[in-house]
Amino acid sequence: MSAFPTVVWGAARATFQPAATPPPPDTPIQAALVFACYDTRFVVADIAGRGWCIPGGRLEPGETPEQAAQREAWEECGATLGPLCLLGHYLLTEVADGKTTLVPTYRATVLRLDPLPSHTEARGVRLMAAEELPTHYFLWDPLIAAVFAYAQAAKTE
Repeated sequence: MSAFPTVVWGAARATFQPAATPPPPDTPIQAALVFACYDTRFVVADIAGRGWCIPGGRLEPGETPEQAAQREAWEECGATLGPLCLLGHYLLTEVADGKTTLVPTYRATVLRLDPLPSHTEARGVRLMAAEELPTHYFLWDPLIAAVFAYAQAAKTE
């Protein structure tokens, strides 16, 4: 895929850049996401206020994006992940002021799925095949569809 679409999410324009394209220098990192793959399916969590989505969230103080992705997979899905592979970055640009932030996005194989931790914000966990995602994922648009397809293709390489 040569280019990803740009969509509007709330007050920001969003697009995706594959890992081969370096992100703009000195751009702050907002959060981290991970496409956690279990066999041929994606692990998704039902998060209050979001719905069914891949694990991800804001970085805690002193935390790297990789550490955040691993932590969020555990906290939201009970998933222990293998090595992370950087797929790329979501670029979120605020419409009002043009400020851009990055969301590094990874792919990883799930090594183990445990029961949800007691402190989780997740209401449940599911394994979803790619064809189930458009009707269940909390926000399905051309960008999300393109990045899932990209993650699916990377998973099989």
